[in-house]
Formats: sequence, C-alpha cells, structure tokens
Amino acid sequence: MIPLDVVKRHLRVEGDHDDALVELYLAAAVDAAERYIGRTLYAEAVPEDVDSGLVITPSITAAILLITGHLFENREEVVTGTIATRLPMASESLMWPYRLDIAL
Repeated sequence: MIPLDVVKRHLRVEGDHDDALVELYLAAAVDAAERYIGRTLYAEAVPEDVDSGLVITPSITAAILLITGHLFENREEVVTGTIATRLPMASESLMWPYRLDIAL
C-alpha cells in the first residue's frame, strides 16, 4: 500500500538491514489505522462488494507513516530517566475525518 522505499525514507533508514522490522511496523500501522477509522484501506479502488472500504488518502498515508515512525523509534513500552508524557497524536487528527462513527 505504501512502498517500502517511501517508508524507509520517512524513517531515514538506509540499506536493507532493518527491512523486516520496518515491514512489520508498517503492517501494524496500517492495521491500527484501519481499526481506528473502522474501514478497510485499499491502494487504488474499493471492491464493489465492500461497503466500508476507503482508498488511502494522503492524510491517512501521512498518519500511517507517523505511526510507523513512532513504533520504529520507540521499540520499548517503558522509557527510563524521563517523565512519561503523552504527546498529541497528529496521526489521530489526520485520520479523524475518515472514521465511520463520525461520518457526515
């Protein structure tokens, strides 16, 4: 859905040493995005027999890249030596308009 080279450029990853990990985090980010918006994402066209599908938009692509970056940079659940703070999630803001439960 999002080419690996685009994701690696976003993450500033060179070479192929981390490809499997990047692909895992990308798949997790797509899954998280689909669960958040309540829709199945498609690269080009939604099949006619799918009611709640959505062709991936630039906003959702950016959100998936942000989630992937977060997973890649924060590989552990606990950070020591700092105060835990939840940062505003731009990914949520980018995906919010596409949620089924708030569709106009």
